[in-house]
Amino acid sequence: MTSVEELYKKNTDFRESRLKSLFSDYFSLKESNPEGYNANLNVWKHFLTTLFESQLPLSFDYELLSRELVYKTASRSYVPEGLYIAINELLNEKSIILLSQLEADKTKEGKSDFLGTIKWLIFGSISPDIRSKEYKKELLIFMPKLQKYAEKVKSFLLPLLKEGPVNLDHLQDVLIHERFNISKSDLINVLLYLKNQMPNINVEKEVLYILPSDLPKEDARVDTEGLK
Repeated sequence: MTSVEELYKKNTDFRESRLKSLFSDYFSLKESNPEGYNANLNVWKHFLTTLFESQLPLSFDYELLSRELVYKTASRSYVPEGLYIAINELLNEKSIILLSQLEADKTKEGKSDFLGTIKWLIFGSISPDIRSKEYKKELLIFMPKLQKYAEKVKSFLLPLLKEGPVNLDHLQDVLIHERFNISKSDLINVLLYLKNQMPNINVEKEVLYILPSDLPKEDARVDTEGLK
């Protein structure tokens, strides 16, 4: 796996002459130099997208990300002081979501307008600021990666569910056997997302099963006690 430092070195935007500006808190440029502001923002959005797709696990936190993105050169270390600008922009664009957004939506009955629910429940008309106390400790999830993972998990999960209830650990073992390595916590996050797309999938005591649409919910429980 390519290190973050190697990604910096391979990216011509992170040349020596631009490092001071890119790693500064460049928010003040939004009014005084909008072209410079947008140039820095676009460099970081492109770089972070590459990083999220190829390097980081599905869920990560802002403070860890900030530490991972410190760039140590021969002369000095560059701390990404303006990282929050790109993260806030990606949150506004819904390219990144907060884990709580998945958890807030998982209890809703039937199909939901996933992104619409997120906007209404979490943000309303207020733009998020990743530096604020309510968001700083939250796990972040890169939506394109979540959607890609969901399609992969779904392709293996549905055939298994046709045979009966599926233990979460067994599903993870199947995915790993098929060379799709995913942590249990990330797998749970993927299943939360799939639950919004496929509300007939139910999870009880880490066992997944199809909830028959023609039966009352209380009659559709399964015996999970002896299931390995």
